[in-house]
Amino acid sequence: KEALQAYEKALDIFPEYRYNYYNIANAQYQLKDYKSAIKNYNLFLETYSQHTESRENLAASYFAIKDYKNAVEQYKMLFDKNPDNFKYYAQYGLSLLNTDEYEKSVEMLEKAVERNADNNSAHLGLAQAYQELGKNEMSYEQYQFVLNKVPNLNTVRLDYANLLANMEKNTEAITQYNMYIQAYPNDVNGYKNIANVYKTLGNYDKALENYLIAEQKIPEDIDVKKDIAYCYHNKKDYDNAVKYYDEILKVQADDFNVKFNKALA
Repeated sequence: KEALQAYEKALDIFPEYRYNYYNIANAQYQLKDYKSAIKNYNLFLETYSQHTESRENLAASYFAIKDYKNAVEQYKMLFDKNPDNFKYYAQYGLSLLNTDEYEKSVEMLEKAVERNADNNSAHLGLAQAYQELGKNEMSYEQYQFVLNKVPNLNTVRLDYANLLANMEKNTEAITQYNMYIQAYPNDVNGYKNIANVYKTLGNYDKALENYLIAEQKIPEDIDVKKDIAYCYHNKKDYDNAVKYYDEILKVQADDFNVKFNKALA
């Protein structure tokens, strides 16, 4: 803080000294005032565009505030300038993942885990990138690697359970969804997704149990109402099926499939 105050006074006295923007940005970076640091790193790089350390810190600042598009731009410049000594494969790969550049993300994250097999963030990023690319077995291996090391890492269980459901590992998926719901009881996605698995298995009672919880949390979700109507219909509980078909038709009056299913009920 004292350094920052001194550098800012120096800037008032001698504003032409462009290197002072770097000093100010470094102090702001240490104080985790990333938005201010970004501003001053960019001012410095207008004059000293080849300065590597400032660009590294600029990239890290963008990454810290989850501005992944600009982080990708900065990490790409660093990589292209000196690929043999590039050190930020994990951050670059995760930034690419968050800008939907999955193929390039895999390339960088694979290098990240080669260099540091204990980097759980890189393994999880790789799992998600593989998942997005439909490489389910490879994604499964990465999730397994991390969750075996960190069994209480519940933040990733929804994505992992979704992967298991896509792989038709339904029993495992249900276990993971239940663990996620226990950890995050207010996240409607856990209830919707586990209900989808139960519906696929024809267990309409368990599917309804979870869809109805989801409906309580998001009563405006028409897709959930359609799933509830479907389950009631297949249970031959036609009164409740018709009740939900009517609720849907209030919002989507021209939905032919709903009208048809209501007529059948």
